[in-house]
Amino acid sequence: MEKLAFKSRSSNAKVVGSIISIAGAFVMTFYKGKSILNSSPLHQPIGFLNSMDSSWAIAGIILTVDYFLLSLWYILQVHILKEFPDELTLVLLYSTTATIISIVVALLSVPNASAWKIGLNLSLISIVSSGIFGKLIGNLIYAWSVHLKGAVYVTSFMPLQIAISGILGVIFLGDTLHIGR
Repeated sequence: MEKLAFKSRSSNAKVVGSIISIAGAFVMTFYKGKSILNSSPLHQPIGFLNSMDSSWAIAGIILTVDYFLLSLWYILQVHILKEFPDELTLVLLYSTTATIISIVVALLSVPNASAWKIGLNLSLISIVSSGIFGKLIGNLIYAWSVHLKGAVYVTSFMPLQIAISGILGVIFLGDTLHIGR
C-alpha cells in the first residue's frame, strides 16, 4: 500500500487527482447540461436499450462504487503479484470467483427460470464475446500492466473508459451527448 506523505508533491497530486476524478464522476451522474452531439444509431438498438430508466442516479452511484473498489483491487493485486507473480492464475481465480458471486446474485435477483433462456442467436454471441474480450482479455492486460508498472499507472487510464463508452454510445446507440453526462 502506498504511504501518503502530505509534504510530498507526488502524494498531493495523487490525492487531488483522486478527488477530481470522484467529483467528475458525480458531475457526470447528476448534471445534465446542454446537448453537444446528437446522433442517429448505425443500427436500431434492441428494445431494452431504447427505454429510459428512472434509476440512472442509482446506477451512477453504483458505478462510482465499482470504480472505487476496482482501484482497491488493483492496489491489492500489486501485493499479490509481488508474492505470486503469475498473472494468468490470478486472473483465473479472480474470474472464477466473480462468476460464482455473479451467478448467486443473478439467481437471487431473477428466480424466474424462463428469463434465463438463451437461444443460439445474437444474445449468445454478445454474452460470449463480452465475457472473452471485455473481461477475460481486459483482466489479463490489467494484471500484466499492474505487474509491470503498478496500480497507479493502470487506474490513471480509468477515465478514458468513460469517455470511450460515451463516444461509442453516440456512434452505435444514437445517444445524445450532453455537457456533464
